[in-house]
Amino acid sequence: MRWIREYQADEADQSFRSNGKLTPEQEEIRQLKAHIYEMKGFDL
Repeated sequence: MRWIREYQADEADQSFRSNGKLTPEQEEIRQLKAHIYEMKGFDL
């Protein structure tokens, strides 16, 4: 089953994230996008 493989492969137990918890990579992307919007003068 795919979810078992994903759970076993994910050493940080992040296979089943919920409540807005992001992986470090997703959080970095979110921050970079926010920075781009800020530089362009858009409000989030």
